[in-house]
Amino acid sequence: MSYIHQFICANCQKSYDLYHSSFLCDECGKPVLIEYDLYRARREMDLRDWFSREGMWTFKQLLPISNSASVLSLKEGDTPILNLRRSAARFAVQNIFVKNEAQNPGGSSRDREMSVVFSHLRATDYPLVLVESCGTLGISASIYSRLAGKKCQVLMPDHSPVQFKGECQIFGTNVTLIAWNESNRIRVKQVAQAQEKAFDLATEGLALRIEGAKTVFLELFLQFQKDLPEVLLIPCGEGVSFLGVWKAINELVKLDWLSKRNVPEVWVVQSANCPSLLQDDAEQHCKDTIAFDLYYPTSPLHSIIRRVMKDWGWKVVTVEDEEILQSWTQIAKDDGLILSPEGASCMAALASLVRGGKVARKQNFLMLNPSNGSRYVHSLGFIEQKKN
Repeated sequence: MSYIHQFICANCQKSYDLYHSSFLCDECGKPVLIEYDLYRARREMDLRDWFSREGMWTFKQLLPISNSASVLSLKEGDTPILNLRRSAARFAVQNIFVKNEAQNPGGSSRDREMSVVFSHLRATDYPLVLVESCGTLGISASIYSRLAGKKCQVLMPDHSPVQFKGECQIFGTNVTLIAWNESNRIRVKQVAQAQEKAFDLATEGLALRIEGAKTVFLELFLQFQKDLPEVLLIPCGEGVSFLGVWKAINELVKLDWLSKRNVPEVWVVQSANCPSLLQDDAEQHCKDTIAFDLYYPTSPLHSIIRRVMKDWGWKVVTVEDEEILQSWTQIAKDDGLILSPEGASCMAALASLVRGGKVARKQNFLMLNPSNGSRYVHSLGFIEQKKN
């Protein structure tokens, strides 16, 4: 049973009942967020039940799929936490933990998002799903759309790694490579939508994706037995993972299972090649970055993220491609782990924060590695080889 209660616009706060036909606000066009009856859940739920289940659907009561028979799952979740002891010694900090989302079925945290999205979509009359992907989202959407019996069209920047395109096409996805700007993305999607009814993951799909993303932190809450590390670093491009973490924290606090004083200090990690989250919503020029999932000139979620960061006192740290590359190779040498560039960006950010005295060394640090680093060996290895 799900405690899903209503939808509320993340921008203008207008609320909608569950019969609302879209995941976008009728008033301002921004994404809605899904709210749960946490007052009732607090009275009826028992945290101990979560410890006896497996996978991300452990949290089905706080996910938006009411009918368990509709769930489309490849056993996402239960990803490990790794302790990078040698990296911690190098930085002279207590512990560096990595939540390794590469262990998901499709190799990334996007699988959690797509499990929720396609559990919803499989019972709808949408024949086509449209995806804007700078990185792993397109691969995961290709997998789950195939399982759900939906067609999938993925828009990718024309400089995307060949492997990303190839992995999507294995599942029968139509991949369209374009110069990556808003007008091009809108144009291609309008052509597709004129031909058949399509569900757009970049707009309507955001609410559902955030729900899948929040299971990462709900899982961390269980894995650390509620005793969370003091500092959390989250790589942020489009913003779905960040808002998933925030939403999980907010719901746990309202359930009275997590005290606000025990919420980690959160740092949002961005590529220095992309516009800062602290800027306004106008699309800015975005240089290429080796961390493909951080490549987002703008997102409908960025204004929401700014508000959340202000309310919670969370901060942004930016890293250069050179720092990401150095961290990527150093972690492999120190701890035998090939992180994704986005995961390596968190280590680069930690190095910057420690070096600048912005965080105390005698703390435990937790970072998210959102995807399988082996996908990037050819592209990043080539860069490293060329430099040497």
